[in-house]
Amino acid sequence: MNTPQIPCSKQAGSELSGWKLAYRIPEACAAIGYKRSKLYELIKAGRLAIRKDGACTVILRTELERYLNSLPAPTQAAT
Repeated sequence: MNTPQIPCSKQAGSELSGWKLAYRIPEACAAIGYKRSKLYELIKAGRLAIRKDGACTVILRTELERYLNSLPAPTQAAT
Protein backbone atom coordinates (compact mmCIF):
# COMPACT_ATOMS: atom_id res chain seq x y z
CA MET A 1 0.00 0.00 0.00
CA ASN A 2 1.40 3.38 -1.01
CA THR A 3 1.41 6.16 1.55
CA PRO A 4 0.28 9.48 0.05
CA GLN A 5 2.96 12.14 -0.13
CA ILE A 6 2.33 15.14 2.11
CA PRO A 7 3.48 18.43 0.57
CA CYS A 8 6.69 19.78 2.05
CA SER A 9 4.97 22.80 3.58
CA LYS A 10 2.67 20.56 5.61
CA GLN A 11 5.53 18.42 6.97
CA ALA A 12 7.58 21.38 8.13
CA GLY A 13 4.76 22.82 10.21
CA SER A 14 4.31 19.92 12.62
CA GLU A 15 2.83 21.23 15.83
CA LEU A 16 2.68 19.95 19.38
CA SER A 17 0.54 21.81 21.91
CA GLY A 18 0.49 24.89 19.68
CA TRP A 19 4.29 25.06 19.25
CA LYS A 20 5.84 24.43 15.88
CA LEU A 21 8.59 21.86 16.05
CA ALA A 22 10.30 23.08 12.89
CA TYR A 23 10.19 26.17 10.69
CA ARG A 24 10.84 26.61 7.00
CA ILE A 25 13.19 29.49 6.21
CA PRO A 26 10.51 32.21 5.76
CA GLU A 27 8.74 31.07 8.96
CA ALA A 28 12.01 31.10 10.91
CA CYS A 29 12.70 34.64 9.68
CA ALA A 30 9.29 35.76 10.87
CA ALA A 31 9.62 33.90 14.18
CA ILE A 32 12.85 35.65 15.19
CA GLY A 33 12.49 38.88 13.22
CA TYR A 34 15.54 38.44 11.01
CA LYS A 35 15.83 39.04 7.28
CA ARG A 36 16.33 36.01 5.04
CA SER A 37 19.89 37.10 4.16
CA LYS A 38 20.85 37.28 7.86
CA LEU A 39 19.47 33.78 8.46
CA TYR A 40 21.47 32.37 5.55
CA GLU A 41 24.55 34.19 6.84
CA LEU A 42 24.14 32.44 10.22
CA ILE A 43 23.63 29.07 8.54
CA LYS A 44 26.74 29.52 6.35
CA ALA A 45 28.80 30.53 9.38
CA GLY A 46 27.69 27.38 11.23
CA ARG A 47 25.92 29.36 13.96
CA LEU A 48 22.49 27.99 13.04
CA ALA A 49 21.92 24.35 12.06
CA ILE A 50 19.42 23.29 9.44
CA ARG A 51 17.76 19.96 8.67
CA LYS A 52 16.93 18.69 5.20
CA ASP A 53 14.09 16.39 4.15
CA GLY A 54 14.42 16.12 0.42
CA ALA A 55 13.86 19.61 -0.91
CA CYS A 56 12.59 20.92 2.43
CA THR A 57 14.96 22.95 4.57
CA VAL A 58 13.82 23.39 8.15
CA ILE A 59 15.23 24.81 11.34
CA LEU A 60 14.16 23.13 14.56
CA ARG A 61 12.47 25.30 17.17
CA THR A 62 15.05 24.14 19.70
CA GLU A 63 17.85 25.27 17.36
CA LEU A 64 16.33 28.76 17.08
CA GLU A 65 16.01 28.89 20.87
CA ARG A 66 19.61 27.69 21.31
CA TYR A 67 20.90 30.38 18.97
CA LEU A 68 18.90 33.18 20.59
CA ASN A 69 19.94 32.07 24.08
CA SER A 70 23.60 32.13 22.99
CA LEU A 71 23.43 35.85 22.19
CA PRO A 72 24.91 38.17 24.80
CA ALA A 73 22.58 40.08 27.08
CA PRO A 74 22.58 43.86 26.60
CA THR A 75 24.78 45.89 28.88
CA GLN A 76 23.37 48.54 31.22
CA ALA A 77 24.62 51.33 28.93
CA ALA A 78 22.58 49.92 26.01
CA THR A 79 19.22 50.29 27.78
